[in-house]
Amino acid sequence: MFWLLPGCELGSGGGGGGGGNKHTATVTLLVNIGDAPVDRVVALDMTINQVALTSSSGGTTNLLSAPAKVEFRHIAGSLQPLATTTLSQDTFTQATITLSATAHATVLDNAGVPRPQQTVTLGTTSFTVGLGSIAVSTTPMVLNLDFNMSSSVNVDPSFNVTITPSFVGALVPIVPTSPEVESGKFEDVDGTITGISSPNFTLAVEQAANSLTIATNTSTQFVGVAGLSGLAASNVVEVTGAVQSDGSLLATKVEALDLTPGGLEVNGMVTSITGAPATSVQEVVQNEATPTLTQPTLGGLFNVNGMDTAAYAEDTDEVDFTGLTLPAFTATTLTKGQQIRVTTSTPSATTITTGHVTLQQQAVTGQVLSSSGSGQGTTGVIILNLPADSYLTLLTGETQVTVFQQTSTRFVGITSVGAGDTVRARGLLLFNSGATPHWQMVASRLTPP
Repeated sequence: MFWLLPGCELGSGGGGGGGGNKHTATVTLLVNIGDAPVDRVVALDMTINQVALTSSSGGTTNLLSAPAKVEFRHIAGSLQPLATTTLSQDTFTQATITLSATAHATVLDNAGVPRPQQTVTLGTTSFTVGLGSIAVSTTPMVLNLDFNMSSSVNVDPSFNVTITPSFVGALVPIVPTSPEVESGKFEDVDGTITGISSPNFTLAVEQAANSLTIATNTSTQFVGVAGLSGLAASNVVEVTGAVQSDGSLLATKVEALDLTPGGLEVNGMVTSITGAPATSVQEVVQNEATPTLTQPTLGGLFNVNGMDTAAYAEDTDEVDFTGLTLPAFTATTLTKGQQIRVTTSTPSATTITTGHVTLQQQAVTGQVLSSSGSGQGTTGVIILNLPADSYLTLLTGETQVTVFQQTSTRFVGITSVGAGDTVRARGLLLFNSGATPHWQMVASRLTPP
């Protein structure tokens, strides 16, 4: 989904609304993507040239100050900030997304071998989403524009990729205290600090149209660094937080990923492993952050050495392991298909040696074989049958995933899960050779596909 969050920064004029003397509202735009059932697509990047809102009087307002290239797979089931801008108070009826004609996809063939950066044929470069008739005043809002990969992407037997973009949208008020990304929360946003003016800092996000100004306060948790004073321009960090009632972005957690000037972090899906335990891996690049010009290519293949000596961790911020006994994420249990983050102080566009490997949340989609839970707030076990073209099936031969539903697992767009339903689960995915099925996920979210 795309998100738009208008906050309330009172001012004069602005925006292409319907004339008259208007106030303005700070707007934050974020994007989310559904992934099933075209699971063999392990990276998909498209450049968003423009997102324009149309008012009831016919005026239009472009929300992007610059085009933004976005990789959609790594944000499956979640949202990321795309832009901040100002928006005139008005009544809006539709949003139009305009894409560049150039797009790329990395797909898995039937043997699970990645075919990187296949040229994508776009059926259209413009798509309009009806919003109803939504009045924007002084209350922050969020625009959800959900790019549905399942109905948008076609991969033919020769692995040529055609996309006819399909979106649905909604413009709704934010809820600053909500745990849901649909209501204004943002999670695991990676970027490079470009400036600090305490208690705020500016973050350059590779897949955003402009830098984000993020506030901190005494409740902000800092990891890997004592506080804001320990950070500097060019540091690579990961930020979780929420949009506040005044439209500002407040960080609840800031994690220092690399404090070395010129460091690099790369997020991607593991597609091959050398050694047992792993000594090196190859991953498909889905996101990266660095202050340097030495950057890996989105959708490209990236080699990571030092996997046997690196420190391993799991990003459990949104995932609850209470009451579960699962294998630790290590060089021994690392498996193809897992989403990982690696960091280095010596950037390269093709190969690095890492000292830190972190398991990241990812999404899987399948048909429910059985479910013992009874809705949000309860615990249960869900067995998912994976589609034949699931990236997990193609990479590992596995056809099922056990999904652990915890009391903190959020149900979004659904109220229950039953046999025969097709659902998308997002969480941490672990490989347990002593269990059946071998794949086990602790879910943070369950949604429709």
